[in-house]
Amino acid sequence: MIRTLMAVVLAVLIVGFVWSYAFFTQQIKPVPTQVAEWDADGSYDINVVSTFDVQGNSFGFPAIKVAFRDHVLLESNELIAAGVPVTIENVADIKKGLNDFLVQVTPVETASQSSGGAFSLEASTQAPQSEIARAFRVSIVRDGYEIAHEVIWADQKGPISELVRIEVVDYEPPHD
Repeated sequence: MIRTLMAVVLAVLIVGFVWSYAFFTQQIKPVPTQVAEWDADGSYDINVVSTFDVQGNSFGFPAIKVAFRDHVLLESNELIAAGVPVTIENVADIKKGLNDFLVQVTPVETASQSSGGAFSLEASTQAPQSEIARAFRVSIVRDGYEIAHEVIWADQKGPISELVRIEVVDYEPPHD
């Protein structure tokens, strides 16, 4: 009887402490942080370059798509060769601090990838695209000078979709 009574008292105490904790944490709320955003001075361009060929596919994935602040800046289904930079000029709303870009690229599926790595008799001096490290680079250019960049490495096959965070800081271009 005493054990049962002690168990009930202990359970009531534990539940009481948990409810008290929940009540008081609801009453004490931190002041929400206000994020101050200042427009960054200058004219900004965005460059995207990949180590692999990109092209839209039959599933509706674009070759390249870049979105910024809920606006699509670029969407293309054209074939873009590896190493060829794609430039988006005069991007508005770049802020000092972190800027988030959603970048999607769709690698071209080569014959060796689609056939499961079948042997080919064709002689080639270049490494097949399936053996090249897959990455793309997003850079911000202010008034003709690159001020920040981010490199994204991809392990998986198929379309790559990444949120790229690039920080813009005050920058003085070199004087000629």
